[in-house]
Amino acid sequence: MNFQSNQDSHQGIINASQRSFLLALCIAVAVIGCSKKKEVPQSASDAATSAEASAGATTANQSAAVASSADAARNLNDANTALKARDYQKAVEATLAAQRQRALTDQQAAAVRNQMLQLQKDLASAIANGDAKAKAAADLLRRSASGSQ
Repeated sequence: MNFQSNQDSHQGIINASQRSFLLALCIAVAVIGCSKKKEVPQSASDAATSAEASAGATTANQSAAVASSADAARNLNDANTALKARDYQKAVEATLAAQRQRALTDQQAAAVRNQMLQLQKDLASAIANGDAKAKAAADLLRRSASGSQ
């Protein structure tokens, strides 16, 4: 009888864990199933409106990409200027800002990578020479790479 009660309590645990799993699965399916779906146009006028909205969104995306591209170039210039002036804090901030830009061209992405490499080399050299500001900037760079700013 004791064996039977242990088996029943074990079954209760399994059933409870199965119920929890099924509940979590149902919630996940509901969230995924209720996510935003593309609406099907009802009529020709709805289709035209939808096409205009899509064209507007494309234009907005292109404008954002151009702005992002210009911001990246500005950030890289700021980073170069700061690095030449040995303002390591500003150089780190500007380089990180350039990295966060969306829709970079291949050339800009390469320039951002090269800027980061140059920044790291300059920081290492300055730290080796005992520059406390360079160490602080390197710490900022390290924190940004680990995701905790």
